[in-house]
Amino acid sequence: TSGLVASPSPATAGGLVTWTLSGSNVGPNPAANQTFVATLPSTLAYQASGSGGNGWSCAASGQTVTCTRASSLALGPMPTLAIVTRITGTTGGSVSLNGMLGSSTADPDPSNNGANGTVSVTSNADVAIALDAPAPNPAAGGTNVTFTMRPRNDGPDAADNGVAVTLPLPTDFTVSSVTAPAGFSCMSSGSPVVVSCARSTAVATGSMGTITVIAGTPAVATTRTPTVTATIAINPCPTSDANLANNQASRTVTVMPEG
Repeated sequence: TSGLVASPSPATAGGLVTWTLSGSNVGPNPAANQTFVATLPSTLAYQASGSGGNGWSCAASGQTVTCTRASSLALGPMPTLAIVTRITGTTGGSVSLNGMLGSSTADPDPSNNGANGTVSVTSNADVAIALDAPAPNPAAGGTNVTFTMRPRNDGPDAADNGVAVTLPLPTDFTVSSVTAPAGFSCMSSGSPVVVSCARSTAVATGSMGTITVIAGTPAVATTRTPTVTATIAINPCPTSDANLANNQASRTVTVMPEG
């Protein structure tokens, strides 16, 4: 008997999927020279690195993957086998892997030797954000300073359900105005104020334009140098963001006493 489980699940378009085969020998005799043969669909590409393990060795010929284990298998669980693949040619839906477990020992019931697994696939969009230097900087207390955010989608896929951009302002800053590209809706709330701009429709690869926040600085008795951090997040389903390292950008703004 055998079973096939995919990890991670769901998987990301263009990413790796490890299929783990588990099985057992239910007898009546030990099983010599176990084999597992699977034909990959066109949406999966075999990866030698990481495949095999626990006495198994694997090789691919075209889309057919053959794995062998020479050690005799006594009655009971079989050492697991890993087959690593990369998802290609699809950005959604699901992919399946089917294969057949065998042995050089005669099997009285081959009907339970098949193994199959399915994993859903999410598209992959690497959204990122840049934050221009505040203008002016330094700024006098009681005047306005402009923060310009530049969200983008580095791909390879569209962000199907849109994105959310936030800019928490430093304590005592106020919002004078917010302008954003078509498709974004913006609001400000809270104390300290947080500017939030959301887009619920698909975002293609490339620049999303600029989001500009004009903020009022507080009157200060001594110089302050708060840090402002812009953040972008993907609305995940059915798209995921595998690279979170570029989802934030920070700048320091200097607010000086007036006069």
